[in-house]
Formats: sequence, C-alpha cells, structure tokens
Amino acid sequence: MQPKVRVAFHILNAAMLVFFVIAIALQVNDPDGIVWMTIYGYATVVTALAFQRIPILLSCFGTVAYLIFAYVHFPVLDGPFLENEAARESGGLIITGAYMLVLSIIWLWSWRRAARIYAGNAQSQVHSG
Repeated sequence: MQPKVRVAFHILNAAMLVFFVIAIALQVNDPDGIVWMTIYGYATVVTALAFQRIPILLSCFGTVAYLIFAYVHFPVLDGPFLENEAARESGGLIITGAYMLVLSIIWLWSWRRAARIYAGNAQSQVHSG
C-alpha cells in the first residue's frame, strides 16, 4: 500500500477496533449478552489482526456470516428503527459485515498487487540469468 493509503487504513481500522470494543462493552447488561459479545469479539479479533495482514478467510467468513445473520435477524418494522432492538442489532451486524467486506477487499487487492510484483521480479531474473 502507498503510505497515505496505509495511514488512512490504520486510522479506519483503529476506529473500527474501538467501535467493536465499545459494542462488546454495551452488551454486558443484555440478557443475551454472551452471544453478542462473541459476535463482536470475532470482529474485534479480525480487526486487530488486520494490522498484521490477516488471512483472507477470516474476513471472508465474517462477511458472509454477519450479512446472513443480519438478513435472518432483521425484523419487520412496525415503528421507528431505533426503537426496535432487533433492528438495532441487525444494523450492528450490517456495519460489522460491511467492514469485514472492506478488510477482504483490501487484503485481496494487496495480495494481487504483491503477486504481480513477485511475478515481475521472477520474470526479470529469468531473462537476465
């Protein structure tokens, strides 16, 4: 990644890490808090590992799981969105799934770029040798 892009990614990733830690803390008094702490805990771990270029399977799995769970969990709204707990929970899942998708795309982009650079270096060594 270019230096400016890397700095922007680290700022975004740090902000999302804080978001996920706060989301875990807010679940302490929830009756099904352990379930939601686990859900946000996975996102917290994957986001923390993103600083070290995580394996793509972790973020891809998170993307699919969070978005499917958000779709299944999303209620039929009969009132304002913010007054419906299931809607708020689904909103959190959508945000989390969207960020897992961002991590997957960034990882794929940097992996493809590194593979092209490696292939270019290998070709130049074959032709010069």
